[in-house]
Amino acid sequence: MKKHVLLSFFLCGTALTATAQGFYFKLGGSYALPLGSQSLMETVEFKSTVVNQNTVATASYGYVKGSYGAGINTSFSAGYKFTPFIGIDLNVSYLFGKQYEGNSIGTDGNTEISLDSLTKARGIFISPTVMFMVGGGKVRPYALVGVTTGTVTIEDTAEGLLSG
Repeated sequence: MKKHVLLSFFLCGTALTATAQGFYFKLGGSYALPLGSQSLMETVEFKSTVVNQNTVATASYGYVKGSYGAGINTSFSAGYKFTPFIGIDLNVSYLFGKQYEGNSIGTDGNTEISLDSLTKARGIFISPTVMFMVGGGKVRPYALVGVTTGTVTIEDTAEGLLSG
């Protein structure tokens, strides 16, 4: 009788552990707002004219503010739960950065110059983590502990037009 009770407890414990184990996959996406803005590029409006054989030059400056972290983020995660409380997770995400535009113009007599500038960031990030979970109901709080590594490329382009 005692062996049957021990065997029953063992089988119940094994069954609970077996249902908690397994692989999972997740796809996700989000949009990051440019909350931590900085000056990304400078715009200039320059005008030079000749008045009574004197050159009068005026210039005004502006700034395009934004964040290279803003834009569409996509992610893919794969993981494995060893027990109901511990697992591992690997997250790979890609940033499609928001594009910012700036325009600088200048006039020097009959010559007009226009420069259109574009900048944006693209990046890939990898995050291997260990997952710690608590609770046993429908709500299961968890914490992911690990590191994130990746690379970001900033793309700058400029097109100019000279007329006159």
